[in-house]
Amino acid sequence: MQAIRMVKKMSEGSPTKSLIDELPGGLKGNLSPGEKVVNYLRTFEIVERPNYIVLTDRRLVYFNEKHLGRYDFMSLPFQKILQMKADRGVFFWGDISFKTEDGTTVSIGEG
Repeated sequence: MQAIRMVKKMSEGSPTKSLIDELPGGLKGNLSPGEKVVNYLRTFEIVERPNYIVLTDRRLVYFNEKHLGRYDFMSLPFQKILQMKADRGVFFWGDISFKTEDGTTVSIGEG
């Protein structure tokens, strides 16, 4: 199971070009031509760069930008997601987990 830090901020607004403009360049470069960003979640951390969970019209994308142009990138096409589970956090946030058709579980949350 892969653990990812908790998501804090959700984008506001309609699915427009302005949402794509708010994303880092490395993430924008991995979007397919014509792929529309519907919404995104972004972590809030003081000492590290934020992680992004992006919902497009085709897939769910995890993007973690690192220093020197490096990044972690994971793409989950909707047809490959078998199960999604969301739990509300005790104080602020919660956990979201996805199970893919190949048996991989991805967990996005505090753990």
